[in-house]
Amino acid sequence: MIEHQCEAGRVAAADVAGFATALRTLGSGIEPAAELVDQIRRLEELKSAAAAAQARVTAVFAATQRSAQRAAGVPATEVGKGVAAQVALARRDSPHRDGQHLGLAVALTGELPPGR
Repeated sequence: MIEHQCEAGRVAAADVAGFATALRTLGSGIEPAAELVDQIRRLEELKSAAAAAQARVTAVFAATQRSAQRAAGVPATEVGKGVAAQVALARRDSPHRDGQHLGLAVALTGELPPGR
């Protein structure tokens, strides 16, 4: 499981990787039906929380990359280029598809009210 949290509730990438490793053992033993149903529900909640976190992290990454590009003097028409490709590499996805993911992440985090 997650061994520690970084400052003020922030979780390091290594902790996320450790948690993913721990999740691989779920479903490998015999559990009471009620426990299995609870695990299914909790995993669905976790999946939703992970998707929301991924959208937030993606939007922040895109904003910081664009800011760094502007600071480096990249022409305005070129600012933002390559960001989707970097996100695609991290997600192990195609740059085209991640351009869509990037746009959605920016829209969800910038245009919608925060979730509960």
